[in-house]
Amino acid sequence: MSTSVFFDPLCLEHVPGVTHPESPERLRKIREVLENSPLPRVEYRKARDATEAELASVHSEKLLGQLKSLVGKSARLDPDTAMSPGSYAAAVRAAGSAVGAVEDVMSGRAQNAFGLLRPPGHHAEPSRAMGFCLFNNVAIAAQAALAHGAKRVLILDWDVHHGNGTQACFYGRRDVLYQSVHQYPFYPGTGAAEELGAADGEGYTVNCPFPANQTDAAYGAAFHELFLPVGYAFKPDLILVSAGFDAHRADPIGQMRVRILPRGAGAVSARLPGGSGWASRGFCDRRFACGRPGHSDQPGRAATLLARALDARNLRQRRIAMAINHPDYKNALITGASSGLGQGLAVWFARRGTRVFAAARRMEPLRALSEAAAASGGKIEAVSMDVADSRQTIEQIQQIDDQCGGLDLVVANAGIGGLTDGKRIAWQTVDKIIQVNVTGAAATLCAVLPRMVERNRGHLVGISSIAAWRGMRRHAGYSASKAFLAIFLEGLRVDLHSTQVRVTCIHPGFVKSEMTAKNKFKMPFLLETEDAVERMGKAILRAQSEFAFPWQTSTAMRAVKLLPNRIFDSAARKLG
Repeated sequence: MSTSVFFDPLCLEHVPGVTHPESPERLRKIREVLENSPLPRVEYRKARDATEAELASVHSEKLLGQLKSLVGKSARLDPDTAMSPGSYAAAVRAAGSAVGAVEDVMSGRAQNAFGLLRPPGHHAEPSRAMGFCLFNNVAIAAQAALAHGAKRVLILDWDVHHGNGTQACFYGRRDVLYQSVHQYPFYPGTGAAEELGAADGEGYTVNCPFPANQTDAAYGAAFHELFLPVGYAFKPDLILVSAGFDAHRADPIGQMRVRILPRGAGAVSARLPGGSGWASRGFCDRRFACGRPGHSDQPGRAATLLARALDARNLRQRRIAMAINHPDYKNALITGASSGLGQGLAVWFARRGTRVFAAARRMEPLRALSEAAAASGGKIEAVSMDVADSRQTIEQIQQIDDQCGGLDLVVANAGIGGLTDGKRIAWQTVDKIIQVNVTGAAATLCAVLPRMVERNRGHLVGISSIAAWRGMRRHAGYSASKAFLAIFLEGLRVDLHSTQVRVTCIHPGFVKSEMTAKNKFKMPFLLETEDAVERMGKAILRAQSEFAFPWQTSTAMRAVKLLPNRIFDSAARKLG
């Protein structure tokens, strides 16, 4: 039998940006290769639009209305996800192509199908477009398969990023088994081994979170030793694959070292009863297997046992996953909590049941914050603290540590900016920056560190900046102060490696705040405070050693770090 390939030029009309990594050139190059080197038994199929009912089988009315209102317009949905005038039409056609591929296989017209689709889909949640994705193509395809008579659908996702959207669509269900191997911790922050499904769906989500720098051998172990046994137990009628190839060693964003990723994945579909096949990024490989009568609870138990064993099990002498703990923070101290990121983090952790000591010089906003938290069942205690007074800061933090029975989390967030132009520099400005950003931050962390070491638990977090990576023009003082904090935390992290005290350094890009509101220059990829807080909170829960965001700014700055001084100096002068 043949392989159906779905491609439509309309998918090229989605143009999120000239420098955006999810580019129309992806499909153009694939199509060019296929035309120059034709494959046997391949039939190109005409794509169609997804119907409103097919889209609504996965997505909320609110999201559908939001995206439809942007037909013919350019818009940015979040820092990563943009729409051009042709994006909506492309997304509807991509989702329809995924459904068409399912229909071809389930009708017997093809043994397998391959979808050359964009925009991609596996990050799109039922009520939210995100991560380059508008509609969740593979989830829509799975729903279509069930509507066409499949009883059990397996979704295999090997994209370097976890498919949070696909997981969310089926997290409480047992008719769809979701299996994902991905880099972790990494965007979007989901996909821990402990995420197994919920209610009736417990055990039907199997995540294999890998640390960076894994190769073909590790991926092969995941496919053969984990996914294949669970797949046998599940006995799917259809396999769908979210075939993102960004785990390849040449990908500029992912940090994996894979050479031939589908080698292991092919075995999952080829060795399960009924045949094999694959497809592409936003949709995927799928394979039609013979329908089996009856159903068993065994796949749920197998998935649960295997997923829970990920942290301890050595697969082919490789760790299949990191030992991931989501700490239970009972008591946290956050400095600079009267506004911006500090205030946002205080609320974020209070909502999760943490008793937060919110510290800052200005008491009025802290009291309002405390009252608002109390009204919603949270607990935020206002603390008057000026970190520029390092001795007093240490005394206060140690008193709080005694009072609460031990701080589990300390976030050194307080910081100030200020122009420090080399031609007109004032020591008073530099001195003030050092007192708050350097001495104050170090005092905040050192106040409780010896106690955390003695207790053998705790988490220190410092809020640095992407500006720490190079000396920014007219902001030498600020850049240097944040560079100090980053290097200080790095040294502590190395020293504390043998303890249970975690260390995290966070490098935000531009975030809307009182401090950035004073900037007179253009701030690319400016984030809303709520968005930044959500990303930072998840990074802290993951105990990431270093977290820089958004990816556009951090990637650019990592490249700038490598520039020779002569080139950097010239560029910096022109930008200023």
